Amino acid sequence: LLTHRAIKAILHNTTYDPKVPWDQLGMQCSATERRADEATRDVMAWLKCEYMQDRVGEDFDGVIAAVTAFGFFVELKEVFVEGLVHISQLRDDYYQFDSTFHRLVGERTGKRFAIGESVRIKVASVNLDERKMDFELLTGGVTGKRSLRDRLREGDLPDSGKAAPKQSSGAKAGGKPSAKSDGQPDAGGEKPAKRTGARSGSSKPRTRKR
Repeated sequence: LLTHRAIKAILHNTTYDPKVPWDQLGMQCSATERRADEATRDVMAWLKCEYMQDRVGEDFDGVIAAVTAFGFFVELKEVFVEGLVHISQLRDDYYQFDSTFHRLVGERTGKRFAIGESVRIKVASVNLDERKMDFELLTGGVTGKRSLRDRLREGDLPDSGKAAPKQSSGAKAGGKPSAKSDGQPDAGGEKPAKRTGARSGSSKPRTRKR
């Protein structure tokens, strides 16, 4: 804002003089902008809670948007509002918060709730004064074998860039020598020709030069 006023003054061949120090004006503008942003977020949260008041008890599909030690936040796919599934609602196991991968992991079942997982919830309550919504989990969570994404993130998969060891051309997969390598007959019943010291196309034996 102050920069725009200074540019406007230069275009009119004048000098902009705010009558107060520039750093003081900058702090005042920043504080005013933060208050405006907070007021906007507060109004948006109030309107969302007011809309969801009439939908308490309904079921929705959502995606986990954030995971904390006290539960996880779910963003609904249909109405794009967020609510909390408190960890006390997860009664099937005792869940620990994994701060490294931002997920809740059950100690007994190994069930996991991580960012991006799809869940189905029921709107349990809406607090209009506090601008908060509480959800109850119906279905969701990953159990059993970990996904490929989790295995890649945790470094459990081998490096795909490493080349596989080459197998010797004179041996089979089981490590036994080939039938042709020891002079035994091949599948057609013929013995392979014996190798000589002469080169192909030459009748003279190889000699070593001194």
